[in-house]
Amino acid sequence: MIILGLDTSTKTAAVALFSAAPFAILSTHEKEVTAVSDDLLSLVQAALADASLQLADLGAIVCGAGPGSFTGLRVGLSTAKALAYALEKPLGLLSSLALLALRATEGALVCATLDAHQSHVYAGLFHIKDGLPRPVGEERSISPDRLKAELATQGAFVVGSGALRYPELAQADTLIDDSPGPRAVDVAKLGADLAVNQRWEENLLCAAPRYIRASAPEEKRNKT
Repeated sequence: MIILGLDTSTKTAAVALFSAAPFAILSTHEKEVTAVSDDLLSLVQAALADASLQLADLGAIVCGAGPGSFTGLRVGLSTAKALAYALEKPLGLLSSLALLALRATEGALVCATLDAHQSHVYAGLFHIKDGLPRPVGEERSISPDRLKAELATQGAFVVGSGALRYPELAQADTLIDDSPGPRAVDVAKLGADLAVNQRWEENLLCAAPRYIRASAPEEKRNKT
């Protein structure tokens, strides 16, 4: 089965074409975008062309569902749902924080972070076991000061745009790298595990981004 994977949780849109069993990456594309809707389909088309494939060759779609950029997540998942519906193929959702955590080494405890703005970060703690991120607790929106205090007692590595925005989150030698968002290769790796285990969305229409917190307009409206 050939699978198309997408993630648009940050300013970098990531697209991967891959097979799940056996696992093989066929094509990857990444691009820093200002308007995800203008670039995402062109990245998909470029990935298909690299692999000499067409949309009709796809067997499934997987998509990073957040947390992350509210607009980016909506565009990415809307695109993934439209393709899955038009092609009559299954859709799987991936945690964008788990995608980040994949960059840690086997056995590591890693805190994946994304800049949530408004003096908060999205954070998820994962243990890497058998090459995959296993959640330790819930993903959440948290202040950098509070997260820093928690990390000081956990000895975890950190990764992602949240740690880059707030350098105090990383102690000496704990920042994995300076890449802010999920990579296309990690979309492929985690997407392949989802496909092998058949963790597809049961109701395509109900598939939604995992925002974790309300947007600024929603928070303002809730206070009135």
